[in-house]
Amino acid sequence: MANCTGRQLLKNPTVMQSVVNARKAGASISKIARNFGYSRDTIRAALAQPESSQFTQGTIARLERIVTKGLARYEAALDSGKVSPNSIPIHAGIALDKRTDLLNESSNKPPEQIGVSVDSILAELRSLPIPVQVNVQVNTNEPARHVPLKDAAPK
Repeated sequence: MANCTGRQLLKNPTVMQSVVNARKAGASISKIARNFGYSRDTIRAALAQPESSQFTQGTIARLERIVTKGLARYEAALDSGKVSPNSIPIHAGIALDKRTDLLNESSNKPPEQIGVSVDSILAELRSLPIPVQVNVQVNTNEPARHVPLKDAAPK
């Protein structure tokens, strides 16, 4: 490895932010180096610098603002009937998966250890004024199971 510190890359916040985003998205060091015209050693060194974490935190902060706005709009659409009730579990699951990815939380942890439990999600879904159907599969190799959230109709 050459004597790379990554400082050159850190001086360009726009490029550094793109490098961090690419790495978070799963791009390899080699692919990032090719795409941005730096050596692999420079990319590795820049990502290893303590300053690189500010770019990750900045991305998380921006995404949290976007998610907050998006959730408010989603709730308004849900309340007005513009969102299908059966799509709610899918949307909630996607949001939780993205949160887990961003915070580098292990997907092997049970939901209870990352602050969200399946029971709490199901309870929230049961509280909706409309019937919702959902299939649940939690970090196992078992097939999804159907969880009835409300009785079909009062008799």
